[in-house]
Amino acid sequence: MIDFFNENELLYLIRNNDDEAFERLMEYYHRVIWAIAHEFGSAGRFYGISPDDMYQEGALGLFEAIDRFNEILNVPFRSFARVCIERNIRSLIRKHRGLSYGIISRSVSLDMPVGEDDGLYLKDTIANNYQMYDPVFYTEYKEKERILLEKCDQFSRFEKRVFKLRYLGYSYAEIGEQLNISAKAVDNALQRIKKKLVSLFD
Repeated sequence: MIDFFNENELLYLIRNNDDEAFERLMEYYHRVIWAIAHEFGSAGRFYGISPDDMYQEGALGLFEAIDRFNEILNVPFRSFARVCIERNIRSLIRKHRGLSYGIISRSVSLDMPVGEDDGLYLKDTIANNYQMYDPVFYTEYKEKERILLEKCDQFSRFEKRVFKLRYLGYSYAEIGEQLNISAKAVDNALQRIKKKLVSLFD
């Protein structure tokens, strides 16, 4: 495994056109990109995106990370690289479904408090492309997302499936098609989820 200091050394060499250093870094991140692409496999298959296409987008994200990384940020390159790789793959999926990445949007108020304090709201768990470049923001974003998803343990198995699909940005019709139910049944489930979330965050 490449350690923190070796990564910085490799980046220095790569930026000075050292092909061997580039090949070494790519050899390691080849596995990382495939692993991240696999995490998005279900969404990719649903929208007809091949694993190779997701890998290529992830590789472009790695190239961006190499170009944009700055040691002054005091963030490990691997953390920054993962942000860039994931961001590119997410963008590819968004292009295919024609929707913005978001959470329940219309079914749950985005101004609903999330967590113990009054300073965290559901809308805070939605990140835009520009913010996702920032590893510090990304870390905070994932923590807020974790708090929200922990609440899902209170849902029924069916409600969890509906919530997960809606969380990924699927429309009512798409959720209905996936679960073989009507759009009305999807709406009813999301209304129940809304009530449960409101009670859990009270």
